[in-house]
Amino acid sequence: MKNSLLQLLFGLALMGSTWAAREVKDIAYTIEGFEIPIKVVVPETGEGPFPVVYHVHGGGWNGGTETSVPAPSVYAGFRFLSDQIGVIHVGLAYRGKIQGDFQDALHDLRASIRWFELRAHEFDADLSRVGFSGGSAGTPLSAILAQETPASRTFVGFFGVYDLLNNPESLFPDEDARAAFGLVSDEQKHAASVFHNLRTSPPASLLFHGAHDILTHPSQSLRFAQRLQEQGAIAEAIIYPEVNHGYFSERYPVEFKDTLLRIAELYVEHLGVETENTARLAANIDARIAGYLPREAIVPSDVLGTWSGRRETFTFIDASTGERRVNSKPTRPFTYHIDCGTLILTDESGTTEFYLQRDGRALCLIVENDIRRTGQRFAFTKQ
Repeated sequence: MKNSLLQLLFGLALMGSTWAAREVKDIAYTIEGFEIPIKVVVPETGEGPFPVVYHVHGGGWNGGTETSVPAPSVYAGFRFLSDQIGVIHVGLAYRGKIQGDFQDALHDLRASIRWFELRAHEFDADLSRVGFSGGSAGTPLSAILAQETPASRTFVGFFGVYDLLNNPESLFPDEDARAAFGLVSDEQKHAASVFHNLRTSPPASLLFHGAHDILTHPSQSLRFAQRLQEQGAIAEAIIYPEVNHGYFSERYPVEFKDTLLRIAELYVEHLGVETENTARLAANIDARIAGYLPREAIVPSDVLGTWSGRRETFTFIDASTGERRVNSKPTRPFTYHIDCGTLILTDESGTTEFYLQRDGRALCLIVENDIRRTGQRFAFTKQ
């Protein structure tokens, strides 16, 4: 009994350590009345100095106001990795379409990097081991920074755009977005396309994409990986067949785990992360994603009540009927039945299939047969 208790306490401590990384927020600098914030995620365990990965957020170059820029962000998966394997992640902010253009954004990012470099000793950072990452609209910016930074050894891109001169398959950036962000002429698009601006020895790169993504088409990652290889770089495009844009979260547990493990391998090989720091990583990821996996079997009592998402609400009244509301529109009735771990709902619009997370916190649907959203997962939480 005593040994079992000790094992339980050790397991809880191990799981708790995955959230041990601390966050530091500050203002990197001010330009034309805009404060440019910065976020630094620092490992709480392990011995430094630690390698540094600068992350540039996406969001379509949207967000912020006429007096403020969008906030910096660091993926939850990266915050998890910081303490797990001993890597500092720095979330960088920049002026978006409302506040400036692409070159203004690059200026902000460079200034924020300089802010961090001047304070590297405060975070026990090793500036000889640097990487970059970006998501969606942040990838063209972060990829250029990775090429122009001599110490940069790695680049990780999520659902990115790398060649603005050749991007007919993607919905982003459309003509309005390019015009608003100073990317109209071929000269401007060429300067913003890392595909045409590689250094002699590009950093080792991993490019992640969902096969169903047409917001930023996976051909962008495939072509860029080939271009990097032609330049002599180690590069790979990983295309997950069942997901869409923005998949990198625990909501997609299988892809989330594979992505984290591949990034950890990249950092071991090219950022000098100690191998022993990654030895327990797979088990700790499993512990983290366990609640997000689908239940193998559900019963009506598991779902009775109201479940709400961003736009829709489902109320399961009894073991076979319920009501569905979209925004503030009138409710409409539905029937449903359960087949092992799948809840099958039928109403006037057709049939929708759900699964219940193992932890019971969310009822989820995977979109099918929608050219724009196939492979996306939407969660509805119990009210």
